Amino acid sequence: MAQCTKMNIRMTYAIQMACALGNVGRHQEAHFFATEAVELATACHGPESEPALIYMHTHAGLLISAGQVHEGIAMLTHVLATQRRVLGADHVSTRDTKRFLDAMSAAVGA
Repeated sequence: MAQCTKMNIRMTYAIQMACALGNVGRHQEAHFFATEAVELATACHGPESEPALIYMHTHAGLLISAGQVHEGIAMLTHVLATQRRVLGADHVSTRDTKRFLDAMSAAVGA
């Protein structure tokens, strides 16, 4: 349990760094930190856990903002399908991902 607590702290830091770096256009470094957050969440909570899916959602947004639109939309599509199956269609995280995916898809005409 103590190890997971340390990992939770690190994954929170990693996703914050990813977002901050992505906001200033440092996409390679943002990708590194977002990947770390997803890997830590997966190791600590499981690949289909809500934390892992939330970090994957954030990582997908960073990919889209970096111009990797198709990769980001593919990741969001995977996250949404998993959230529907694991959390249910009415869960707040599922609804947020659907809303974001719909907006991103409409923006790029996908």
